[in-house]
Amino acid sequence: MPPSEHRRLRRSGVPAKLDVDPELAAFVIARLDRLTFTSIADEVAEYFPPERRVRHSAIHAWASRRRTREAAAGAVLPR
Repeated sequence: MPPSEHRRLRRSGVPAKLDVDPELAAFVIARLDRLTFTSIADEVAEYFPPERRVRHSAIHAWASRRRTREAAAGAVLPR
């Protein structure tokens, strides 16, 4: 395992909800290429209970990190 991957897996702090909830992440990913972050957050609020909801700013930050990670790996993702 490369050192950077080792450090990423052992970061301190609380992981993002979208990183630990695969169903929520899949729900957001399915909407990234066709809705705004605010619209996605509104749909999340309609579909998921309050403890699983995320705000548009969290979706934006998560999507940006995801794009960066995937670009480094050579994958093409929707913006």
